[in-house]
Amino acid sequence: MKYKGEKLEGAAKEVIVIPRQSGDIVFTVKAILDYDELDKLDPKPEPKERILKGGERQLNVKDPKYIEALNKWATRKTYYMIIKSLEDTEDLEFETVKMSEPETWEKILEEFTEAGFTTGEISYITNKIMAVNGLDESKIQEATESFIAGQEQALKEQLSQDLELSDMPSGEPANA
Repeated sequence: MKYKGEKLEGAAKEVIVIPRQSGDIVFTVKAILDYDELDKLDPKPEPKERILKGGERQLNVKDPKYIEALNKWATRKTYYMIIKSLEDTEDLEFETVKMSEPETWEKILEEFTEAGFTTGEISYITNKIMAVNGLDESKIQEATESFIAGQEQALKEQLSQDLELSDMPSGEPANA
């Protein structure tokens, strides 16, 4: 796909800087474009089928075991999103979290805490990750206002170039 003649490539990225006296910690957060890897590593649970009176088959989405499994999977998916979104951060290594082992993903928050990040910093990082991976109303509003401001400025510049003074303040013709 192209936009204004330029090929669009790559996912949205944002840089997060956490200040430290020993040197700022810089995270690169990248949006996840697809969840194929997640589907292979940790497939979404499927409800079991049940047979109703009359022989009709139906998925039992109200089964407590299915709901529990789905909730646990959704939590792991959130951890996956955090880990995967930080993948482009240079020199970032996890000690207990292994991308190929879904049962370790929940340790991401523990690793942040053990590395000295405060609850507020962890919230800030995870909120930025969620924002990069989604679009919220404030982002759309900000982009729209920026676009409109740019259009208004371009219009003002065009108008100032198009306007010709017929007379200079001295009374001389402007285009003489």
